[in-house]
Amino acid sequence: MNDYLLDEARSRFGTRSLYPYQRLVAGTILNACRGDEEHARRLVAVLPTGGGKSLCFQLPASILEKPTLIVYPLLSLIADQQRRMREAGLRIAVFRGGQTKRERSDIVQTCRTGDLDAVLASPEVLDSSFGREAVEACGFGLAVIDEAHCVTEWGSSFRESYLKLGSLLRNLPVVVAFTATASARTLSGLGETLFEHEPVHHIIAHPDRPELRYTVIPVVSVLHSLTEGFQYAYVCPEPDPFLVHKAGDAFQLPAIVFCRTRGETERVARHLSAHTRIRNVRAYHAGLPSDERTRIEEWFFRADDAVLCATCAYGMGVDKSNIRTVVHTQAPSTIEAYVQEAGRAGRDKQAASAILLVAPGRNGSGQPATDTRMEKFMYDDRCRRESILEAFGARSDGCAGCDHCAGTREYEAAESTLIQKLIRTYGPTAAARVARGDRLRHASWVFLPGFGCLQDWPRGEIQDAIENFG
Repeated sequence: MNDYLLDEARSRFGTRSLYPYQRLVAGTILNACRGDEEHARRLVAVLPTGGGKSLCFQLPASILEKPTLIVYPLLSLIADQQRRMREAGLRIAVFRGGQTKRERSDIVQTCRTGDLDAVLASPEVLDSSFGREAVEACGFGLAVIDEAHCVTEWGSSFRESYLKLGSLLRNLPVVVAFTATASARTLSGLGETLFEHEPVHHIIAHPDRPELRYTVIPVVSVLHSLTEGFQYAYVCPEPDPFLVHKAGDAFQLPAIVFCRTRGETERVARHLSAHTRIRNVRAYHAGLPSDERTRIEEWFFRADDAVLCATCAYGMGVDKSNIRTVVHTQAPSTIEAYVQEAGRAGRDKQAASAILLVAPGRNGSGQPATDTRMEKFMYDDRCRRESILEAFGARSDGCAGCDHCAGTREYEAAESTLIQKLIRTYGPTAAARVARGDRLRHASWVFLPGFGCLQDWPRGEIQDAIENFG
């Protein structure tokens, strides 16, 4: 039997086979565009990270006669996808800021003559007088919103253009939202904001990532625990499928350390460079010049022995397949964000680790509130994987790996009682000096209880621990 989807995937994208969900989603989109599946004209497709969701809409874009509009959240992601689709032979154009009227009108005209397969854009570019006119004038047969969880997570805070996509795309024949993480809350938000309460068809793959091992480690100092983990970090030719982390275990490389702020990425990168044997450590955040971000992205993509300390500005849509460890220095504000970021590991379907460090006071004032589902994942005395799947409305068929089920779960950091006792006895400032055991400056303190108890810790790690309890 002629398998036109597989033939197109092989000839155009070099794909040997299609996952069942890739075939289902791509076929449903094509049928909806042809009028054969009216119920799927408004569609949400939820596929796990690493499930090949890009091919689900690139295949239809390469087959359909009318051009496809694809909305991405990040300019770096637009540039990366533009390059990849052009390598596959697709005819691609990009609506971007700074273009002249002539450049934009040429793209619109090329769409109307049928000489483009897809146009890529950000929500902000579409949320303009030109963008609204272009959506109507280009004759798009399909609109795709990639990383659609951004509609609900970012739209109400700092990306208001996401909230206007629904009205902007209302008249297009088929609109499809893709994401790797969609809880009931996210699906409801998409139905309300993006699809304006129209009937929506859902294709939802099981969200479990059996190759990921989930670990939550209570720590007194994030810097110290990162130093311990990366001190003897290693590149393993064959990822260890039985590895379940506990405090002090060595981490596998390459690795990402997700930090909350730009400053923290740089501080952690400097600390790891100074206090571990790893020399390939860099910081990545949105405050860097675009050309520098591009260089770092390309460097990390090629590296097998590197650590990238990054904010959430890195990773969305990036398909580096061999990331073995993802560490969070602090819990993200939602379970969706955590699963998205942890899912950067193990995209090659080989064993990988998702490690969350929990320090006292890290979710205190000034930080986004952690939702109750994230709290359950961190603190409930049960399987971590079960907590994640429950948050996404799925059931666990058994744990493929977490610290709770492996019996390596830790409920309190080893040094927690010691640090608190030092602070109660001496106060925060003196506690740091006593713990450090500086005999030259404080010779008379040598007989104080706890003097020098953390003398092997760098000054920054001791200060980090004191501040977390202070």
